[in-house]
Amino acid sequence: MNSAHPSGRRLAPHTTSNDERRLRLVESAYSLIAEKGMAGLRIREVASRIGLNHATLLYYFPTKEALIQAVVEYCIRQFDLIQAPNPSVATTPSEHLRQRYLSDLAHQLREVPDLFLVLDEFLLYARRDPATHSILMEAVTSWQHFLERLIQEEMASGRFRADIDARSAALTLMAFCQGVGLLLHTRPEDIDGILSQLSTWFHSLLSPHDEEKR
Repeated sequence: MNSAHPSGRRLAPHTTSNDERRLRLVESAYSLIAEKGMAGLRIREVASRIGLNHATLLYYFPTKEALIQAVVEYCIRQFDLIQAPNPSVATTPSEHLRQRYLSDLAHQLREVPDLFLVLDEFLLYARRDPATHSILMEAVTSWQHFLERLIQEEMASGRFRADIDARSAALTLMAFCQGVGLLLHTRPEDIDGILSQLSTWFHSLLSPHDEEKR
């Protein structure tokens, strides 16, 4: 496995820019986690992989927890940046949900499987490490509130059924996204069928009126 970030490009060449150097350190940590898991995340190796010393890394990330938080934020950004080719323009929250969690998710599973592997590593590590658990809980809570808001907007507009529990629906979608990453590395042949079931689940959220239009 090479030292590439999720979009497939190699790490940026050496530069004196503080922002670029910080990004290269985050990408290096991401690649190391993808290769060796959280147990193999060594601060000195993160720096040495891109030709920097330990002291330089500590300048940008004084603690291991600070580096982990930066990698978590980096992974979240990749989910926003890496989209399916030629995406349709989403004009409603429900179209946004379908684009993000069907088209984009299918594309990401095929093109950047390491992204799911790294996030799975964080989830497992968080069970034993309180600092990582706190970092992930903040990100997960923001994600949950975002999904709940989209679902509630669709319920208010009449496009989703009025009897939906927005919180439970949001958590269901989150659980799917977390679980599909594990299956990607154990049952990859079943991914297409699982995504088809997710499409059916989305369809079940539609109000009878909106369902007729489809």
